[in-house]
Amino acid sequence: MTTFCTIGMSEKPMSGVDHRVELHLSIAEKLSDELVGKLTVFLANLSLYPFMNSTYFDWWHTLPNVGKIPGYASTSSLFMHPAFVENGWDVICAEEAHVKILNVVPITKDEQLISKEKGVNALLDYLSDNEISFFERR
Repeated sequence: MTTFCTIGMSEKPMSGVDHRVELHLSIAEKLSDELVGKLTVFLANLSLYPFMNSTYFDWWHTLPNVGKIPGYASTSSLFMHPAFVENGWDVICAEEAHVKILNVVPITKDEQLISKEKGVNALLDYLSDNEISFFERR
């Protein structure tokens, strides 16, 4: 398992919410140095989005059309998932504010549309019914 995480994103408040966030992206394989570098840059750029656009990230958000996600040939959108297991790591209580851990899951455009049109539970059902892993590149 290779896990990427932002460090310091939670230092700044986002517009419109009281919570802050850090992003995690986990992939069920050992990655090449080149892909590690590209994904690091991708996640760093993603972490700037809410601040540059006066918005916020939260659990269950989907982001359509984020561009090419390094190492993911068939996905172009993202899904922000809370802890994957009951009692998993999903919030850090800091002096400044609660910091939510958002697990970044690359999804296809069709999957993003399911969430938009039918809701997050329909997306979760679709991923489960089709045995789509949160951690495997596709």
